Amino acid sequence: MVHIVKRSLGLAMAGAACALLAACASTPTFKHSSVAPKATKEYFAEKEYGVKASPRVTTKRSRLARGGGRYQVGKPYQVRGKWYYPKEEPGYSKTGLASWYGDAFHGRLTANGEIYDMTHLTAAHPTMPLPSYARVTNLDNGASVIVRVNDRGPYAHGR
Repeated sequence: MVHIVKRSLGLAMAGAACALLAACASTPTFKHSSVAPKATKEYFAEKEYGVKASPRVTTKRSRLARGGGRYQVGKPYQVRGKWYYPKEEPGYSKTGLASWYGDAFHGRLTANGEIYDMTHLTAAHPTMPLPSYARVTNLDNGASVIVRVNDRGPYAHGR
């Protein structure tokens, strides 16, 4: 279980969220190489979610430029028939499970235009302003980390 507590970090960035972060729940293992392997499964199928996945802009595994980074609360949007309403929500706190994107999204653009790098501590949230920062805590051992929320999601049930 992961617990997230909202913190105000600067005028334009506030935040906390239920975030995708496996680093607190488990440590992913993979072989380091200069090129990311092709995903064997399409994790974000347009037919299932109702929106297209962003294009993969690189296949490199390391030293990816962030890009993007503009601050935005965002407009309402729909995924899988459900509407999401982005908003600033001071004091937001949520307990739940975190997950990790991995290869399927590596090198693709995030919702705020950054390039997702599976080796960085970033997160997704369906309604927080982008970017925001969140403290993610492993409730089993008390370890915590602050992550940059730069993407929308997760859309899997219970995440």
